[in-house]
Amino acid sequence: YLSTSEAKEVQRLLETVSGEPSLVGKDPVGIAAAGVYLSVDTRTQATVATAAGVSTETIRLRAGQLRDLVNDD
Repeated sequence: YLSTSEAKEVQRLLETVSGEPSLVGKDPVGIAAAGVYLSVDTRTQATVATAAGVSTETIRLRAGQLRDLVNDD
């Protein structure tokens, strides 16, 4: 589970990248899970991947995309 503050941080990140063309067609669960991984320091890739039902590779790929999108702004 995420605390309220953690959930708000994830939401802020995801709102920042909402509508980005490079994320169109990507699994929303993988994108959200990567948002959790990037926003919550206490969660590992494996923990987030297991909770979301995606692979750690998905977390790695989507986290990289999210980082790139956020850093471009």
